[in-house]
Amino acid sequence: GLGDGIKKVLNCEQNTRKAFRRYLVLAHDVKKGHQFKLDDFNFKKTVDGIAPSFYEQIKLSRAKHDLKEDHVLMWSNLEF
Repeated sequence: GLGDGIKKVLNCEQNTRKAFRRYLVLAHDVKKGHQFKLDDFNFKKTVDGIAPSFYEQIKLSRAKHDLKEDHVLMWSNLEF
């Protein structure tokens, strides 16, 4: 047969993978000090942000400052 049977992402596919990643985006405005919960988020395709796989850590945090709906959540927005 052809190939080694091991599936891997080719270099030419890296940008495509990044384009389909989803990140945490605020579903509504939150105030400084707000304790995050799952209902606070939508999962959208953006250029950067925090992946949904980090939700268990995010739910232990609070908003460092007021944030608007559709804001792409970044680690700098969080207080632990």
